[in-house]
Amino acid sequence: MNVRLRPARMDDGDRLLSWRNEPAVRAASFDDAIVTVESHWQWLVETLGRADRRLYIAEADGHQIGTARLDLTGDEALVSLTVAPEWRGRGAGVAVLRALADTAFAAGVARLRACVKAGNVASRATFERAGYRLAGDGAVLEFVRDRAAVTAVIQARLGSQRLPGKVLRDLAGRPMLSWLVERLRAARETATVIVATSYERRDDAIAAFAHEQGVACVRGSEADLVSRLRLAADETRSTAIVRVTADCPFVDPAVVDTLVRSWRAPEGRYDVVVNNDPPSYPHGLDAEVLPAATLARLDEEIVDPYYREWVPFWWREHRDRYRVLNVPHHTDLTGHRWTVDYAEDLCFADHVFRALLPAHGELFLMDEVLAFVTAHPDVMALNAARAHR
Repeated sequence: MNVRLRPARMDDGDRLLSWRNEPAVRAASFDDAIVTVESHWQWLVETLGRADRRLYIAEADGHQIGTARLDLTGDEALVSLTVAPEWRGRGAGVAVLRALADTAFAAGVARLRACVKAGNVASRATFERAGYRLAGDGAVLEFVRDRAAVTAVIQARLGSQRLPGKVLRDLAGRPMLSWLVERLRAARETATVIVATSYERRDDAIAAFAHEQGVACVRGSEADLVSRLRLAADETRSTAIVRVTADCPFVDPAVVDTLVRSWRAPEGRYDVVVNNDPPSYPHGLDAEVLPAATLARLDEEIVDPYYREWVPFWWREHRDRYRVLNVPHHTDLTGHRWTVDYAEDLCFADHVFRALLPAHGELFLMDEVLAFVTAHPDVMALNAARAHR
């Protein structure tokens, strides 16, 4: 069932009154008194004018099938649901609750709560089928549904062949990795940041850096990226991770948020969400959303050491088995190289950071970088010879 939610209006008032006074609705309500016409219109005017309340009309197949309401308190919301009599028993309640969760989480709500009378078996089943879990027992049952926890995972090691030790090299007065951590911390759709490095002795410096910065760190096999990413997801109890490599100091928190929101919207529909298949962003703004279920599947399926280290090639070569969503940029920016693999790349990044920090602060975004390098072709030329993927 394809459900759409639209904000309620005053001209919905008569239908809302009939639904509120329907016997089954009153029986399920904590206030089962008949709603008078006068009190109803007073309630509707107040509801539509409140900043902390959202009232929606649920529509499906051209029909109005019920209402959904959010009462907001901080980053939580109390959920209320009414299904039109003729739509009960057809899965409408579950569909409306799922659409409401998508709407609420996209708006930044972190947790949804609902209260149900203990004897209301039908409502209990509806909330449980919509992904809510029972959080409190008694005369009133409390159900909660949390926004999926997503962790930004920085894949980092010091064993680079082309530019050894690059992730901790100086960039505008700080280790390059510190810029990446700060930029990912600014993403609104991720709950935390974790560094995933190897247990090789040379990577002790990365673990020490993470400790100094107050960033969680997991360590595993240098050559087995699958196990390291899964360890990071398990350690943070994440529903999904965003994988970013440590040689990308220009990572844009807004781009990360776009990818995560693209995954959240139809949660469970995609196994991988990326922005580089095919590429359209500058090289260095690549990121991938990998649900925990996908990581578990990759861990089980991949035996070949090559693919366990270079895991994106696995799903690219098995497109018939993985549901991959690519979220492209609206224009082709692949001619820009913002990753750091060579000394020329680090020189380019240092010039851009030092130029943009005074005017834009630490969190300048992709558009600011584009504007600067477009206006300064001499800076773009610093690593132009390396501008290929």
